[in-house]
Amino acid sequence: MRSRGPRLGEILEQRGALTRDQLLRGLRNQKVVGGKLGTCLLEIDALPEEALLSALVEQQSVPGATPEDLRSVPLDVIKVVPAKVARANFAVPFRATGVQVHVAMIDARDLNALDELSFVTGRRVHPHVASEMRVFEALDRYYGEECPPRFVKLLDRINRSRFLWAAREEAPKPDQLQWDPRLGSRRDAGEPAFTAPVRLPDLPLAPSTSPAASAAAPTPEAPPSPRPPHEFAPRSAPPSPVAPPVAVEPLTLASAERRLHEPEDADAVAAALVEFAADRLPVVALFQVRRSVVTGWLGSGVDDERLEDYRLRLDQPSLFFALNEGAPLHRGPLAELPAHVELNALLGKAAMGDLAGLPLRVRGKLVAVLLVASAAGPLAPDTTKELQRLVTKASLALELCVMRNKLEKS
Repeated sequence: MRSRGPRLGEILEQRGALTRDQLLRGLRNQKVVGGKLGTCLLEIDALPEEALLSALVEQQSVPGATPEDLRSVPLDVIKVVPAKVARANFAVPFRATGVQVHVAMIDARDLNALDELSFVTGRRVHPHVASEMRVFEALDRYYGEECPPRFVKLLDRINRSRFLWAAREEAPKPDQLQWDPRLGSRRDAGEPAFTAPVRLPDLPLAPSTSPAASAAAPTPEAPPSPRPPHEFAPRSAPPSPVAPPVAVEPLTLASAERRLHEPEDADAVAAALVEFAADRLPVVALFQVRRSVVTGWLGSGVDDERLEDYRLRLDQPSLFFALNEGAPLHRGPLAELPAHVELNALLGKAAMGDLAGLPLRVRGKLVAVLLVASAAGPLAPDTTKELQRLVTKASLALELCVMRNKLEKS
């Protein structure tokens, strides 16, 4: 049971926090991916987090819980609300005394949730509204409730922005800086010249020209007299032989297929597939699909950290969505879609070239996608055919891994 109030979009529009076009875009985003309107507006960068929280406070007529309120909650406060109750009601306590407790909630007007919180804590509950993503972040941090990938990606972007803004605010202003000739740069006027050791680049040491150094330096020896024509210098120990680099033969199609006959696990399947593709193409990225979320798996020629952090909901319009809907292959540059922004950053210039996306399916269900790109010119037809054949074998190998796991658990 919830009390009714003004709509969030109307409040933000009346405040001038966002335009009508931004509101409509947020509503369309909400219709496609679900969730709260505030989350959808943050995802399209329609407004800052502070503006959203201020509007939520007005909408629900309760105080707001800021990210700072939820950042470092003492353990004794967390224990006031049992984990099961906190998860069920999307509520996180952040301040408490012997007779009352302050709780951050997605919907602070939920009377049933407030009654349950009051009953289990035995204290007076003071509800505070917080954004959907901050409540999920706190539930993950304090109660072990796994944060959905959608909010993980959004929180990562917003938290980084907050950190950068804080760093900028703490930095000294230009008019507070003075030139330090010893540093060769400006420094804060209120700080001593050297507040921390400065690491200089390693340079070859030049001979000292000071009198003290000249006196202390040993007199250089006279050059040795030339040897007679037939007198040879004594032989020194022969240098250790340097082993020539071992040439690594590219993985053949037959060898890759043999590795897929009895794979140890799904990672072994991924390694064989990526290794074969990487021997022929400069950019290779393998993604896996779990619980309707696309995540980075293994790659070559791409940023490993970006690939590891990659997250995308499968229902968002993208090449992954098209392959999930039954498309046999993706070929060509990436379309200009919001879901492709991070993928473009991951693939770099290769995203604008001849790109191929090959789906791996197990019993008709999309479980992985292999993306490959050529550095110059179109993909060779023979290479594409070999990859398609190996992807088919890899799909069967993944199905074999699934069946083996079921047999082991039964």
